[in-house]
Parts: sequence; C-alpha cells; structure tokens
Amino acid sequence: MVENRTPERRREPRSGVRLPLSALVIVLASFTAIGPGAGTGTAHAARAALPSCVYVSSYHPGYTWSDRIEQALRATLGERCHIVASYMDSKRRSDLPDLQAAAENAMQVIRATQPAVIIVSDDNAAKHLVVPYLKDSRVPVVFAGLNWTVEEYGFPWPNVTGIVEVSPIRAMFDQAMRIVPHPRRVAYLAANTPSEWKNFARVKKEAQALDLSVYAMLVDNMVQFEASFVTAQGLDFLILGGSAGIRDWDADKARLITRRNSAVLSLTTRDWMMPYAMLGLTKLPEEQGEWAGASAIAILDGRSPATIPLATNRHWESWVNTELVELGGFELPKRLVRRARQVASR
Repeated sequence: MVENRTPERRREPRSGVRLPLSALVIVLASFTAIGPGAGTGTAHAARAALPSCVYVSSYHPGYTWSDRIEQALRATLGERCHIVASYMDSKRRSDLPDLQAAAENAMQVIRATQPAVIIVSDDNAAKHLVVPYLKDSRVPVVFAGLNWTVEEYGFPWPNVTGIVEVSPIRAMFDQAMRIVPHPRRVAYLAANTPSEWKNFARVKKEAQALDLSVYAMLVDNMVQFEASFVTAQGLDFLILGGSAGIRDWDADKARLITRRNSAVLSLTTRDWMMPYAMLGLTKLPEEQGEWAGASAIAILDGRSPATIPLATNRHWESWVNTELVELGGFELPKRLVRRARQVASR
C-alpha cells in the first residue's frame, strides 16, 4: 500500500492497418471512439482534418515504463493528431531476427500511415528502426527513453531530436554511502537485456569514481534471480535494475525472495521495483512522454527538429519500503523517511 504523501522531487543535470498476427505488431487508432454515432459526417470530417502520427514502442503493452510514457504522450498530444501505435515487443522477443522483423513491421505501418511525425521510445526502436530506416528521412522523428547517451546512434540528425533518459545514480550512491559504513563491493541485479547492460556500464563508471567495485548480475530467469539476490547479500549493498526481460518473472515469488533474504541495503531507480528494494530514487516516465508530445506538437506547428535541442529528464521521486528496511535492521535518516513515498512489499 502507498501512503498519500507529497513526493520529494529533485532536479538533475488509421487508419486501420491489417497485419498478420505473427507480425507482433499491435496497431491502435486513438482519440476517436468507434461505436454508435462515431460514423457521422461531422466525426469523419473532424478525423480527416487531423494529421497522423506513428508511435513505435520498443516494448509491449503492459510494460509499466513504456505504458506510462505512452499515456503521457497521448495526453499531451490531445487531439492534434491520430496516433497509430506499433509495439516491437523486444523485452520478450530479443533475438536479432525478431528485432529486425519487428522494425520492418513498424516500417510497414509508417509507410501505410504516411505520418506527419514519428515518435519512438527506448533504445531498440532507435537502434533497429530509426538508424537503418529513417536517417535523413523527410519525416521528423522524436525519441524518448534512450538510456544515458545517443553517441552510438549519432543523434541528433536534422530530422531527429529527443529526450535522453538518465538515472540519479550518483545521488543513489551518495545516499547508500550515508547509510552503509565504508562500502567497497556493490551488486547490480537486473534482467539480461541490452538496456540493462547499458545501465550497468553507467553504474560501474559511477562506482569506480567512488572507489567501489560493482558486480554484474544480469539474469534470464527466476532461478538465477534468486541465486543472485542471495549472493548479493554477501556484498555491501545491492542495486536493482529492471526485471522486464526475466522470462518467467513472478512478482509474488520475488516478494518472498526479498523478504526472506534482505540483509544488505537494496536500492533502485524504478518505482515498480520498490516492492523488492528498500530505497528508491526513481525516474518519472511521464516526464519523457510529455516532452516528446510537446516536441511533436511544435513540429506539427512547423518547427524543424533541428531547432529542438536534445534534452534529459530532470525529475525523480524518493521512495522507502518500510517493511524491508525493518527486516534488514536499518535505520534511515528521518528526513528521508518523512519526505519519501512509502510502499510495503506485500
């Protein structure tokens, strides 16, 4: 249960398209109800007057992070365009042929829709769709959720702008080092996915700057998750990355594992991982969806992507899991507890 507390915020630098079921693409036309009365001449005229936008998510509906980006994007765009959405499903289907097929399917949607703006979220859409298909395209592209850096993609391009996702890793380390005396060894436990390896690289860089050793525990299944979580209790503290990509992820089992074995401080930057961690400094996906939506509106109003500078997210919330803190026998700073949102792991 989550208490109603004011979160602490800090700052840091349609048209229908028919596709085979095997395409792993879900196409959604939004902002227009389909039902009695939807076929009136007035509704058709209003619909025809709007441009189309294509939104391509790297992941699947039901994945919390990208769902929240999309919800904020849709809320911000309002009725400025019809959104046609394509989902690459790359957390669950991560082999290279699957990724390439999903990108080609997204391109089929783009070709069929002829959008005024393309919006993509997260790294796999950038790597497998934008880079090979959309460089120097006449269609503007806005991205959200690219982890830490865009150097590997060569962005920005004249037709591409976006918001880069950064995590408050240094602030999290600072908080941990106030609670754990003289730490030396840290574990990073997450799903075995390209995004999490990218996150681990940044965690390792920050750790080395603080003379800490960090060990990668990137896992494929729940057996490995449990074994790694138990092993991490022999280190000084534990950072939990994302679980999406752990093939047989079981939230109830994960809660049981963490309640039985939480002997060292655990931290995360994902609010949906708070049932399994003691402390959180968490990013807000809505911030990225809102930025992408506002940028898409600016482009629809005639602004060139080249004139919209790349941005990074700047807000986060503090969380405390009181049950796990008590099980671990930790005493947290009162100011932190008072201002944080609190969640129980049950």
